[in-house]
Amino acid sequence: MSKTSRVGVVYAPGCTPRELNELAQRITDIAPLIEIVDEQHVLVPMRGPSRYFGGDHAVAQRILAFSAGRELRVGVADGRLAALIAAQYGAPVHIVETGHSKEFLSSLSVEELHAFTHIAPNTLSLLSRLGLGTLGKVAATNRQLLSDRFGPEGNTLFVLCNGADLHPPLIEKIPTAYRVEAHYDDALEHMGSVFDSARQLIAPMVEQLEDRGLSMCRVVIALTTEHDDTSERVWYHPAGFSGEGLLERLRWQVTSWLEESARLEESTRLSAGVQHIVVDVQDTVLVGSEQPRLWGGRSDADRAACMAISRVASIVGETNVCVPEWRGGRDPGQQYVLVPAAQVDLANVDANLQRVTPGALHPKEWSGDVGVHVPCETILPPEQVEVLGADGFAVGVTGRHHFTSHPHSIRRQGKVFRITTWFGPWPVEERWWDPTRQRRMVRMQCRVSPEDHTARKDNTVKEEAWLLSLEQKKWFIIGVYS
Repeated sequence: MSKTSRVGVVYAPGCTPRELNELAQRITDIAPLIEIVDEQHVLVPMRGPSRYFGGDHAVAQRILAFSAGRELRVGVADGRLAALIAAQYGAPVHIVETGHSKEFLSSLSVEELHAFTHIAPNTLSLLSRLGLGTLGKVAATNRQLLSDRFGPEGNTLFVLCNGADLHPPLIEKIPTAYRVEAHYDDALEHMGSVFDSARQLIAPMVEQLEDRGLSMCRVVIALTTEHDDTSERVWYHPAGFSGEGLLERLRWQVTSWLEESARLEESTRLSAGVQHIVVDVQDTVLVGSEQPRLWGGRSDADRAACMAISRVASIVGETNVCVPEWRGGRDPGQQYVLVPAAQVDLANVDANLQRVTPGALHPKEWSGDVGVHVPCETILPPEQVEVLGADGFAVGVTGRHHFTSHPHSIRRQGKVFRITTWFGPWPVEERWWDPTRQRRMVRMQCRVSPEDHTARKDNTVKEEAWLLSLEQKKWFIIGVYS
C-alpha cells in the first residue's frame, strides 16, 4: 500500500480564481510546495509546518487567519481523501488524529468517492449492489479480489478506502528525467504568447511520456518575469494530465497570478513579460493505450475542439468561454449552468460525459420537477405573458392551488394564442424555511394555436406546447416543447 503523509486541505467555497491565488500566495509563507486541487481546495503538506508551528491545530489557525473575510474550512488527516472530506464537512477546523483516517472513513458511503475521487459512477453503483456500501467494507476486502474484479480501479479503491494516498504530497522537489524549461531573451508580453510557448514546450514531453505508456500526474510549473517575480505551483491529477488539461491549469495560474499587477490592453498584455518557464514532472502514472472513437476514446474532432477553445480563451479571457454542466433542480432553465472552460479538463472524455449527464454530478430526480418531458428550448430570461379566461380577465391561482377560471388564451408579444389543452397547476415551494430565499410558484403545461390561424392544406392547424409559470401574480413562459 502507498504511504500516508499528514496533509491539510483548505476548502474555500465560492472562491474566485483571483481570491484562491491570493490565499495560495499567503499559504506558501508557511508551506512552500502546496497543491492546487481545484478551484475551491488547496492541499498543504503538514509535516514541516506542524513541527515548526507547534502542531496541526496551530497551522490550521494560521491558515484561517488568511481568510480576509472569506469562509474557510481546514481538514487535516493522514491522507488526502480523509483530509478533503474532513474539510468539506468540518467547520471551521476538523482534525483527524494520526492513525485514525481509516476509522474516520470507514462509516462513509462509497457514494462519497464520487465527489472526491475519479472512480467511475458505475463502479460505485456496482460496489453497493455487491454489498460493499461503505468505505470500511471495501477496505476490509482482499486487495487482490478487488483488483481482479475492477482492474486498476480496484487497487485504487483499496488504497483510498484504507486512508492511504496513491501519491503522498510533495515534500521537496526531486530531479526527474521529465523536466523542460525555456528562456526567452524577448520577454513574452502577451498571455496568448505565454500559452503558445508553453504548448510548444509541453507537447514533446507529453509525446515522450505517451510513448512509454505514462501520463504526468504531478507537475511543478514555474514562471519568472523579467522583473524576477516568480509563480510556482504544484498541480496534481490522480488519473494523469493530458497536454491540454495541463495547459488549462497553466492558464489559470498565469491569469490569476498576474491579474492584479497586469495593466491589460484588451485583456492580453502583461505589465511584466514572462522570461522563463519551467515544467517539471514529479510523478507519473501508467496509462492504457487510447481506444478508437467507436469505443469511447478521443477523436481528432475532440482534439481540434480543445485546441480551439484554448485559443479562444487566450484571446477573449478564460471567464468568457464556458461549457455546460448539469446541476439539476425543478426549473428547466437552471438544470444546466455554464462554467468557465478553464475549470474543466476538456481533454478528459469521461469527465466531460460525467459533467453533462443528468444525475452524474447532482441528483437526477427532483420532487416537483416537470418529469421526463423537459422543454427542448428554455426561455432565458423568462418572458412575461398574460393568461386570460374566456371572460377576458387574468387567470390566477387560489391558495388551494385551483385556477380562478379556466385558461382560455394567452397574450404573448401582442399576439393572442388560443389554449386547446392545459395541464396543471402544479405548485412548487422552495426553501420555505428561509425568508430571504423562499420561492413559491405554480406551473402549467398547455398546447396553443394562434387565434388568427389559417388552416394548412390538410386542414390541420400548427400547434405549440408551452411551459408557463405563475410567480408573484405574473405569468411567464419558461419553456417550449418540440
